[in-house]
Amino acid sequence: MKGTAPISFAGGGSVPIEFEQEIGWRTEDYLVIGQIVATNAHDGDAPSLLESIPFRAAITHDIALIPPGTRDALIAAPFTNAMFAMVEAAFWAITPHTLTPQGPFSSGIIVGIGTVTEPHRYWMVQTGLNGSVDSPTAPTQIADTALPGTVTAEQYRILHQYQVKFTLTAEGKIDKPAIKTVSNVAAVGPTKINALTIPAGTFSSVGWDNPVLGPAPASEKSPHNKKTQTSEDLTQHSGFASGRVGADGQNVNWRIFGQDVPWIFSEIVCQVNPDRSVESRIYTSVDIAWQDGEIVEGIHNFNNLNIYKATLTSETGVVNYVRQPDGLLEMNNQVKPFIESVPPGTWPTPPIEPFVQ
Repeated sequence: MKGTAPISFAGGGSVPIEFEQEIGWRTEDYLVIGQIVATNAHDGDAPSLLESIPFRAAITHDIALIPPGTRDALIAAPFTNAMFAMVEAAFWAITPHTLTPQGPFSSGIIVGIGTVTEPHRYWMVQTGLNGSVDSPTAPTQIADTALPGTVTAEQYRILHQYQVKFTLTAEGKIDKPAIKTVSNVAAVGPTKINALTIPAGTFSSVGWDNPVLGPAPASEKSPHNKKTQTSEDLTQHSGFASGRVGADGQNVNWRIFGQDVPWIFSEIVCQVNPDRSVESRIYTSVDIAWQDGEIVEGIHNFNNLNIYKATLTSETGVVNYVRQPDGLLEMNNQVKPFIESVPPGTWPTPPIEPFVQ
């Protein structure tokens, strides 16, 4: 843009001169951490006392590893229904997808014995997630110097931090060649299904020496993970992070619900307004858009989401990522809408595209 400024002379007087001044922006520095935490929305959907025997029968007749002579003893054994739910998940996690029957899981596949209802299925998933949480939970603030350690600890399902700077054209649009990335972290945490570490011998009292199944594989990163994008009209720019649970978790969901696992994502967007001001908005799974301390679109998030903004303490010069007011979006009550965000029978689910195109 053009500006004017006076130039003074030693003998007195001054004259105005015109000059060209570039207008540029360094966007706000946002950090998003999504975690699995314990929830209780489906506690009431657990099998009742009367439903326990049919529920356990369905699971024991769904798992080919359980010897036929062991089934009746296992059904009647004093193990919790939650343990049965985890064993079901562990078995289908290690089964090749081509050999996994499509759900929804309602009875054992061997001879159709037992009963698992729709509420039971959501309770089963909640049970598995509650046994596989990220710990510790994200704090209210994180020092910028501690961020690399937070990334390395991998106690999250997605961690996304993005900041960029750019200048504006004479038309008030983003000068695309002048975009400079200040920082871009797009990390997908590892798959955690703790049912996979049930010790061998847990069920030896009923004649089944269940195997040690080992650690879960890595999560699946989206091909768009860490992608940066500028809109065609040059008014928006964003950084994108996305991934989902690994192949084992995808297979469990296929057996239990008959559909693939959804992708999770975070997109930090900066928008240039007609007055050349810039504002930020964060889009995140399932359908949330968050801006300036409030949800402005959507009603469903999946992970426990923590939204931070880098804040400088002027007295000390220390920069902290401070969780914003209303920047904690709780996971409770969100398991069901998350799973249902993928149509039944879909396999595989295409990766989610960034909002900015």
